[in-house]
Amino acid sequence: MNKVKINGDITLREKIYFDKDAVEKPQQLQSAFTYQDRDEVFTTLEEDEYQFAVPSGAWKKLEWTGKAVDERIMIQTNEDINFKVY
Repeated sequence: MNKVKINGDITLREKIYFDKDAVEKPQQLQSAFTYQDRDEVFTTLEEDEYQFAVPSGAWKKLEWTGKAVDERIMIQTNEDINFKVY
Protein backbone atom coordinates (compact mmCIF):
# COMPACT_ATOMS: atom_id res chain seq x y z
CA MET A 1 0.00 0.00 0.00
CA ASN A 2 1.30 3.43 -0.92
CA LYS A 3 1.39 5.89 1.95
CA VAL A 4 -0.58 9.12 1.74
CA LYS A 5 1.89 12.01 1.43
CA ILE A 6 1.40 15.04 3.69
CA ASN A 7 3.58 18.03 2.81
CA GLY A 8 3.79 19.57 6.25
CA ASP A 9 3.28 18.89 9.94
CA ILE A 10 0.83 16.54 11.58
CA THR A 11 -0.67 17.06 15.05
CA LEU A 12 -1.26 14.13 17.39
CA ARG A 13 -4.19 14.39 19.77
CA GLU A 14 -7.05 11.89 20.12
CA LYS A 15 -6.73 11.75 16.32
CA ILE A 16 -4.12 12.81 13.77
CA TYR A 17 -4.79 16.24 12.27
CA PHE A 18 -3.22 17.90 9.21
CA ASP A 19 -4.02 20.76 6.85
CA LYS A 20 -6.16 20.02 3.82
CA ASP A 21 -3.84 21.88 1.46
CA ALA A 22 -0.89 19.74 2.63
CA VAL A 23 -2.33 16.53 1.15
CA GLU A 24 -0.51 15.66 -2.06
CA LYS A 25 -3.26 13.38 -3.47
CA PRO A 26 -6.69 13.95 -1.84
CA GLN A 27 -8.25 11.03 -3.75
CA GLN A 28 -5.61 8.67 -2.35
CA LEU A 29 -6.39 9.94 1.16
CA GLN A 30 -10.11 9.32 0.65
CA SER A 31 -9.59 5.77 -0.60
CA ALA A 32 -7.10 4.93 2.19
CA PHE A 33 -9.76 5.64 4.83
CA THR A 34 -12.92 4.39 3.09
CA TYR A 35 -14.14 0.82 3.47
CA GLN A 36 -16.99 -1.09 1.85
CA ASP A 37 -18.96 -3.94 3.40
CA ARG A 38 -21.42 -5.30 0.87
CA ASP A 39 -23.75 -2.38 0.14
CA GLU A 40 -22.53 -0.08 2.91
CA VAL A 41 -19.62 2.35 2.69
CA PHE A 42 -17.80 3.53 5.81
CA THR A 43 -15.10 6.14 6.32
CA THR A 44 -12.79 6.99 9.19
CA LEU A 45 -11.76 10.27 7.56
CA GLU A 46 -13.15 13.44 9.12
CA GLU A 47 -12.80 16.97 7.86
CA ASP A 48 -13.70 20.55 8.53
CA GLU A 49 -13.06 23.66 6.48
CA TYR A 50 -9.28 23.60 6.95
CA GLN A 51 -8.17 20.19 8.28
CA PHE A 52 -8.50 16.46 7.91
CA ALA A 53 -8.53 14.09 10.88
CA VAL A 54 -7.81 10.36 10.81
CA PRO A 55 -7.69 7.77 13.64
CA SER A 56 -4.63 8.03 15.89
CA GLY A 57 -3.44 4.57 14.91
CA ALA A 58 -3.37 5.46 11.22
CA TRP A 59 0.12 6.96 11.27
CA LYS A 60 1.43 3.93 9.38
CA LYS A 61 -0.72 4.94 6.38
CA LEU A 62 0.81 8.44 6.30
CA GLU A 63 4.14 9.90 5.23
CA TRP A 64 4.76 13.52 6.26
CA THR A 65 7.58 15.95 5.54
CA GLY A 66 7.24 18.16 8.62
CA LYS A 67 7.15 17.57 12.34
CA ALA A 68 4.84 15.39 14.37
CA VAL A 69 3.56 17.80 17.02
CA ASP A 70 2.46 15.81 20.07
CA GLU A 71 -0.46 17.50 21.86
CA ARG A 72 -1.78 14.39 23.58
CA ILE A 73 -2.78 14.79 27.21
CA MET A 74 -0.45 12.79 29.44
CA ILE A 75 -1.39 11.92 33.00
CA GLN A 76 1.32 11.28 35.55
CA THR A 77 0.64 8.82 38.33
CA ASN A 78 2.60 7.71 41.35
CA GLU A 79 0.93 4.31 41.31
CA ASP A 80 1.99 1.24 39.38
CA ILE A 81 -0.41 0.28 36.65
CA ASN A 82 -0.97 -3.46 36.26
CA PHE A 83 -2.97 -5.08 33.53
CA LYS A 84 -4.45 -8.55 33.70
CA VAL A 85 -5.63 -10.68 30.83
CA TYR A 86 -8.72 -12.75 31.56
